[in-house]
Amino acid sequence: MIDWQDPEVIESCSLAFVDVTFLMLGLYGWECLHSCHVENALLRRQLSFQWHMVSICMHSVFSNFLHSSCLLC
Repeated sequence: MIDWQDPEVIESCSLAFVDVTFLMLGLYGWECLHSCHVENALLRRQLSFQWHMVSICMHSVFSNFLHSSCLLC
């Protein structure tokens, strides 16, 4: 049975948590970099508005919110 109060177990769990946090931060950054050109073009009116873009923008907003709330936990 695992002794959860053992310092080695606590250290390995905290290292795993840090690794997962950096992985999620990297995925969040990757998604932001690859989706910001659409939102930027819409805001600058370089891209004509189409209704299916609403779902793309809402996905970006909600995924940004979910990623930031997961990083705060």
